[in-house]
Amino acid sequence: MIRSGNIATGIQESTKGEVDVKAGGSTVAKIDASGVRSQQGIIRHKNTISTSVTIAADETAVAAGPLTISSTGTLEIASGAIMVIV
Repeated sequence: MIRSGNIATGIQESTKGEVDVKAGGSTVAKIDASGVRSQQGIIRHKNTISTSVTIAADETAVAAGPLTISSTGTLEIASGAIMVIV
């Protein structure tokens, strides 16, 4: 189910080209052209970065390796950010 407007539980398409997955009034994951960003739980992701990815200073990130950065990709980890590759 995809709905417009503010919902408590379900899937909601935003105006920013994102889809929010919500449960109990909280966003538990966001999906956009670059993939799934999960706030909780298990995530699956591609193992190659082929676009520009930035981890902001107020964010932490985790990825399962190996992780490859292609010739068209970049990975920036801002000062104060944390990224762990397991």
